[in-house]
Amino acid sequence: MTLPNQRFPGEGLSDERFRQMHPGDTDADGVLDVDDALPLIPANSSWSAISLPADEDGNPDPPPDETTDDLGMFNFTGTGSKPIDDFMNDNGLVFDAKRGFGWKRDISDNNRRRGQIDGEHRDTFLFTRSHDVWELIVSNGRYEVTVCVGDSGHEQTGQNVTVEGHETLRNVDTFAGEWLEKTATVDVSDGRLTVEIGLPGSSTNTCLNWLHVVRK
Repeated sequence: MTLPNQRFPGEGLSDERFRQMHPGDTDADGVLDVDDALPLIPANSSWSAISLPADEDGNPDPPPDETTDDLGMFNFTGTGSKPIDDFMNDNGLVFDAKRGFGWKRDISDNNRRRGQIDGEHRDTFLFTRSHDVWELIVSNGRYEVTVCVGDSGHEQTGQNVTVEGHETLRNVDTFAGEWLEKTATVDVSDGRLTVEIGLPGSSTNTCLNWLHVVRK
């Protein structure tokens, strides 16, 4: 039903003027008219942009307050990645006491960069299809550990993360371009914070983007 005085996007504009200026692409938005849902206005969609919830956008939150001891954020990425602000890169190398963190085995080949989205902390990840263990040297005490899993380019199913023996994420699924962030509060008594990804005997990928460690 058409309401009185109702106008539609582009109504009243001169089709002839647009066609003369940009043949085949009336609104000059780079999408040919035959494929353009809105051929008279330079917008790709009439739908507004979708904003993901804070725990699904792949962006870390700031520490809860200034009294916390922020040990830093770790970006899991390939060996050729440049450092990015506020993160330390972990390239999947075996644990090294001088470096202070690393994996029980070399998983440096298990990395992906999708080139799908801004922010390498979301666009890159290390993954396992079985079970792998990461450790960080810390003083004994209580820690708040936030982990982020997901894949900017593909759906991932059945992802698992364990922090200091606590089942932080179990069999979680993420859509392409969606992440899941989860925080666990744990106690360390052996001088090493331990994070496990995947499960023994698993047949699905767990894609670890980053983690954030704060001492409580």
